[in-house]
Formats: sequence, C-alpha cells, structure tokens
Amino acid sequence: MAAAAAGGKIKTVVVLVMENRSFDHMLGWMKSLNPEIDGVTGDEINHLDAADPTSRAIRFGDGAEYVDPDPGHSMQAIYEQFYIFHKSF
Repeated sequence: MAAAAAGGKIKTVVVLVMENRSFDHMLGWMKSLNPEIDGVTGDEINHLDAADPTSRAIRFGDGAEYVDPDPGHSMQAIYEQFYIFHKSF
C-alpha cells in the first residue's frame, strides 16, 4: 500500500462482495450519464437455470420483473450462491 500511495495514481477503490447486484440496482444505469462507469447496458441476461445456458433467458432492463428483492443471508443461502452452479470451487 505504501508504494501505491507514494505514486498517487489510485483515485478510487471499490470493493464488491459476493455479487454485483447492489451496484447494478443503485448505480448501474449511471453509465448513461458517464460512459466511463462500468455499469449496465441493458443487454445483460441471466438464465433461469444458471447451469443450463439453453434455459429461458431473463433480460435486464427498466421493464424487468423484480423477483427477489434480497438474496438470502443464511449460511445455506451463501453456500448456494457460491457453490451451487460452480462445481469447480
């Protein structure tokens, strides 16, 4: 850290934990105001079954149905978010 601070090149550090959902919900659309923001474009999709890329695609956008307002915070829910579709972990 001391070397980075001495150089003075780092202006902002953002730490996202688990998922990018909060950023997208709160700030993702700000890309339309500032193209340098790595936000959402409206072309994003999630598959209904993340393990099956041929399953129904759910599109991101202003008209998207808001299904789950808050992912679970229990140990089981966290385990599922990390590992259920990521067998390589």
